[in-house]
Amino acid sequence: MPRVPTADGTENRLSHEVIGNKTDAGVQAVTTNKSLMGYVKACLDILAGTAGITTFPAAAAPANAVSLAEVIRMNHTLLLPVESAAGEADIDITAADYTGYIALLTIAPAASSPLVDCYIDLDLNLATTGWDTVSTASDTIDICAAVKIDGTNYRGIANATQVTAAGDGSLALNVSGVRLNIGTVGVTEDVVVYVKLSVERADAAIPYRVFYRAAAAPTITPVAAA
Repeated sequence: MPRVPTADGTENRLSHEVIGNKTDAGVQAVTTNKSLMGYVKACLDILAGTAGITTFPAAAAPANAVSLAEVIRMNHTLLLPVESAAGEADIDITAADYTGYIALLTIAPAASSPLVDCYIDLDLNLATTGWDTVSTASDTIDICAAVKIDGTNYRGIANATQVTAAGDGSLALNVSGVRLNIGTVGVTEDVVVYVKLSVERADAAIPYRVFYRAAAAPTITPVAAA
């Protein structure tokens, strides 16, 4: 008669060693030295056991090499209500040369909580300290958003139409604000909004509002006034 294998044994010579012991611990990570009994227990834990899924993965859209757990989490995220966060970012001409693209606002997703349906609204027409108010007629501003596509290097993904200043805080309604449609942001990507001025005149305040769906709120870091 075949002997009962040792609990949680790693032998792989005979069929009873592959099947395992009734007391084998459940194993949710696929390896080359665990028993069928361990994997069966893990499946039951995932489906209905008190242990549940040991480490639930981040959300991901359906695709090759994507697990059901990742897709389930994505569906859950899509059902979350739209959240928003507002504040004011500053163009600080004493801190950088804004005739090249300079960061205005950074959005970092929380761990294991990618952003879905993310977009950013910017106000260019704030009274007294807004960009158009401190600018001269015919000055221009370019705005874009970039993400760390590979988790390290930022690449542009959204560009706003260039806006030309009226120079007195009276921008026409159709150009007084900018919306950047970002979409989904992975947990290692981050989003940075960049601005570029044709001419630096003075520091300027730019109110913003960030909309998103996520299981946890992202960290939003605007450039602060000097």
